[in-house]
Amino acid sequence: MLKAYQQIAQEVSEAISSALQIETEIVDDTMTIIAGTGKYKTLINMKEENGEIEAGYLYGRVLQTDQSYFIEDARSDLSYDPSVSAGETEEMAELCTPIHYNGNVIGVIGLIAFNETQKKNAG
Repeated sequence: MLKAYQQIAQEVSEAISSALQIETEIVDDTMTIIAGTGKYKTLINMKEENGEIEAGYLYGRVLQTDQSYFIEDARSDLSYDPSVSAGETEEMAELCTPIHYNGNVIGVIGLIAFNETQKKNAG
């Protein structure tokens, strides 16, 4: 569903990023990155969280629970992303929320902080 609006999603990501001085990522309900800024722009059309919605990581939880989350310390939160266990997490914090269409969750938008200034903007 969101894939059909990829260009608009990219424009929205860039506008949010520019306004808030934070990185943005939009993922559809199959865990495919459809838009993003910074490092996420280079990952467009790749899977987030290894595409494992039911693995218990952040975006999968948002898709399954239809709840927003603020992860204050991503680098030490084992339920944040598979990269935490591998010691490869670059993100410092993240605020994410579901994207709805006709009462269904069709994706996730994440605001990602890589430093303290961005973290203040996310929270």
